[in-house]
Amino acid sequence: MKPDFKKIFSFILMLACSAPFVEAGILKGIIIDKTNKEPLPGATVQIVGTTQGCVADIDGQYALTIASGTYTLSVKYIGYKDMTVDNVRVGRASPL
Repeated sequence: MKPDFKKIFSFILMLACSAPFVEAGILKGIIIDKTNKEPLPGATVQIVGTTQGCVADIDGQYALTIASGTYTLSVKYIGYKDMTVDNVRVGRASPL
């Protein structure tokens, strides 16, 4: 059975052309201790109900590229109470 290269090429072309229309945004911030305002390096930020998440850097900063929308975030850090943040809105990322 010979592959149909026209169909394969058409499918790849369709995917490539539709990629720019996916609205992506950047969710970023800093995780800090509420009392002493110190950054919490290694804190995890996860979108509830998904496997998408990231870990804060040494300065407590995080960034996550996701589709535009409204999300619930879970923030965790060893020795601290877990925190949930509802109704986090992510808009389209602006071009650099």
